[in-house]
Amino acid sequence: MGSLLGALGMLALALSLFRFRRVDPLLAAFGAFALLYGVRLFFDSELIPALGIDGLTTAWVVDTITYVIGVPAWLFFRRLLGPGWRSILNFWIAVVGSFAVVGVASDLIQGRPGTLAGWPNNALVLAGLAIVVVVLLDRRRPMTGERKFLLLALAPFAALVVNDNLVGMRALPWTWRGESIGFVLFVACLGALTARRFFGQERRLAALESELETARQIQQSLLPERPGHLDSLSVAVRFGPSSAVAGDLYDFLSPSPGTLAVLVADVSGHGVPAALLASMVKVATISHAEHAARPADILVRVNRTLCESLPRGFVTATYAYLDPARGEARVANAGHPPPLLIRAAGGEIAEVGGQGPILGRFRDARFAEQRIPLVPGDRLVLFTDGLPEARNAADEIFGDGRLAACVRQHRGLAAEELCDALLAALGRWIGQRPPLALEDDLTLLVIDVAPGAGGPAAVS
Repeated sequence: MGSLLGALGMLALALSLFRFRRVDPLLAAFGAFALLYGVRLFFDSELIPALGIDGLTTAWVVDTITYVIGVPAWLFFRRLLGPGWRSILNFWIAVVGSFAVVGVASDLIQGRPGTLAGWPNNALVLAGLAIVVVVLLDRRRPMTGERKFLLLALAPFAALVVNDNLVGMRALPWTWRGESIGFVLFVACLGALTARRFFGQERRLAALESELETARQIQQSLLPERPGHLDSLSVAVRFGPSSAVAGDLYDFLSPSPGTLAVLVADVSGHGVPAALLASMVKVATISHAEHAARPADILVRVNRTLCESLPRGFVTATYAYLDPARGEARVANAGHPPPLLIRAAGGEIAEVGGQGPILGRFRDARFAEQRIPLVPGDRLVLFTDGLPEARNAADEIFGDGRLAACVRQHRGLAAEELCDALLAALGRWIGQRPPLALEDDLTLLVIDVAPGAGGPAAVS
C-alpha cells in the first residue's frame, strides 16, 4: 500500500511539471503529501525488517515524515478550498511548518526520534481536521458538488484519524487503528478531484492557446509585408513579437504615386491588451490617411483620436513620409526612438525627427516635423525600443551606440541583408540565435533610396 501511494505521489509530482516545466501548485502539493504518506506506510510495514533496515532507522524516517507531512497537506488544502478562509489557512500552515522545524530539531538535540510525535502531533492533527470541516461547512460559500464530494470523502477518513490519534493518546479503551485504510480511500477521492481540476485547466489553457494563435494570425494579416511597388525605394521589414501577439505596429501608406509614408508604433505593455490597442492605432492612422503626407499633422490627429478612445496606457510612434522624386523626407516622432539617417556620401549617421510627446495622453500635444533632403543611396532605419533596449546576461542593454556602430559597419549591405546583420549582432549580444526570444517586441525597418531616384528638392 505504501509503495502504491509513493508511486502515486511521484506521478502527481511529475504531472505538476507537465506544462512548460512550470509547477502546478495543487498537483505538486498533492504529490508531495501522497509520496510522504506512502513512504511512511512503507517504513511502517513488516517488509522493512526483511530488508535489513533496523528499527532505529525506521523510527527516524517515520517520525520525521510525521513532523513534516502536514506542510504539503495544508498547502494542498489551501489550494483546494480556495479563498474565503485564506488567512486562517495561512496561519495554520505557519503553525504546522513551525511544528515540523521544532519536532525535527527536538529529535536531533535529544538524539532520539519521536520526541514530539505523541500527543503534541495528535492534537495538531485533530485541530487541523476541525478547521477543514469548519471551512467546508461554511454557509457563506455555496455548497458545490465538489465540496459535497470532499465532505463525503473526508468523513470516514476523519473518523479513522480521530480514532487513531485518540488511541495514540490512550483516550479509548481499544487499540485498533485503521487510518491507513481510510487514507487510501481519501487519497483516491482527492486524486480524482485534483485530476479533474488539472485536466480542466489543461483544456482551458489549450482553448486559450488556440485563441492566441488565432489572434496572432489576425495580427499578422494586418501587418503589410511590403509597400506597394516603388522603383525608387527598397524596403526591408523584421517584426518579432515577444509573445503570441505584440504591441508593436508598422504600416505603409501611399499618399500619392511614387511616395511612401511609414508608421512605426509601440504600445505600452505586452500581450493581448497591447495588441488590441495597436489595432486601434492602425485604425486611427488609416482614418486620417488624407493627411498622410504631413507627419506632424497626422500625429496630432491620431493623438486626438487616441485620447478620446484609449482606455489606458500610451503609444510611442515615428512617422516618416518619403518622396524620392522630389528628393525629400519628412519625419516626426512621438516619444519614440528617433530613426537613423545614413548618408550615401561618407556614411554619416544622424538621428532625425526630433522629439515629441507620447500619443494618447495629452489631447493638445503638438509635434515637430523635420524635412530632410534625400539623394540616391541614402538609408533610413526605423525601429522600436525592443532593439536598443535588449539586455544580455549581465543586464546590459544593446544601446543606441552599438546599434549605430553596427549600421555603419554594414552600410554596404542591401536593406534585407542589413536587417539580418542587425538581428545577428543582437543575437550575439544577448546570447541567442535567430529567431530571437526577446523580453520586448521588436520592429525593424530599413528603407533605401534607390539609384536614379531623383535629387534633393529645395528644403523650406
